[in-house]
Amino acid sequence: MILAAIQSTPISTNHNSRFQCVITPMQPVHPGQINHPSILNRTDMQELLDNQELLGAGHRRLLELVRRKPEFHPERFFDPHYLGNSTLLVASNYPAAKRYAFCCVPNERNPSGACKDHRFCPYCNYLFREQAVNTYVPAYHNGNWHFLTISFRGHLAFDSANASISLDYWDACKAALEQSVDSKLVKGAHWTEEIAILSFLPLRVMPHIHAIVDADTFGEEQIDQLNQTLTTRHREEKEPLELMPDIDVRPINSERSLLDRVRYLYKPINIAPRYDAAWPVAEDNNRARAWELNSEAREFAAGIFDVRKKRFRMYSKGTLNPRAKVFIGIEREDWEEQAEYLRTLQSQPPEYPDDPIESEEQTVVE
Repeated sequence: MILAAIQSTPISTNHNSRFQCVITPMQPVHPGQINHPSILNRTDMQELLDNQELLGAGHRRLLELVRRKPEFHPERFFDPHYLGNSTLLVASNYPAAKRYAFCCVPNERNPSGACKDHRFCPYCNYLFREQAVNTYVPAYHNGNWHFLTISFRGHLAFDSANASISLDYWDACKAALEQSVDSKLVKGAHWTEEIAILSFLPLRVMPHIHAIVDADTFGEEQIDQLNQTLTTRHREEKEPLELMPDIDVRPINSERSLLDRVRYLYKPINIAPRYDAAWPVAEDNNRARAWELNSEAREFAAGIFDVRKKRFRMYSKGTLNPRAKVFIGIEREDWEEQAEYLRTLQSQPPEYPDDPIESEEQTVVE
């Protein structure tokens, strides 16, 4: 299994010397025909190679690092979108691009080499995810499990003026779940804050949460309470939320299903596919809108870094809160005892959860 390979692969300090000493200059295969970096296709590694003279030395070094990462660590960076996401982040001046590109390159201050940027890095996201797997999956028989998605109908703009609005929607979801636990409609919840890119040109997003919930039942009463809290919630500026809630809940009826859904709570933001979907529009008429698409990608990368830098991504309440007296999960000191159980469980056929937001094609009409 790929995950077993990841888990068993040590992080050696030799990787530092391999990255530092074996890096070779990016040699263009064809002479570049583009005269400005603002119209480069930022998910196309070959185009960036061919036009690297338009990039600064710092960008070239970081691009070379991410380009070779799947070669040195194929078990950690096997995601087919890793290179597209990475080149897009680097070329878009993502504020944490250097730390991200140097992931798995140990140094004295960071012996593990992990960048800990689980917003975008698939390997560091995996490390966070497996902590949740160890905590909740072996406790399947201790609770009654449900998979919950709280989203909203419509879409939000995401730019320097509007990025912080996403916080209001995440706060609304958090308040709704906390109230459900406090009022004992559900026993406990563990959730992660997500954001889906619905489109570029224009850039539109949907902040939402995914959760596993411990509840004897999760029916109309619980959904009505969530809806009431969400529809009466106001933004920080005291204005009501513009979008109406959209709630999807499904029972978790097997141990393997719980494993897949806990893993689904933890996934890096996938920015490249929506960028690639918008590229034909940007490329039309001699790349007339390429600068606009790249500006939106830069706004998204910077905006995500800004709104999330002082905010947790995952939360727990009630029976799923490790600090609570009523906690039903597995304590950290007992994780090792569950290793064989989890290896056996992940050898079973997966039961992939459906995502009502990210699994369907979205069309944004202005």
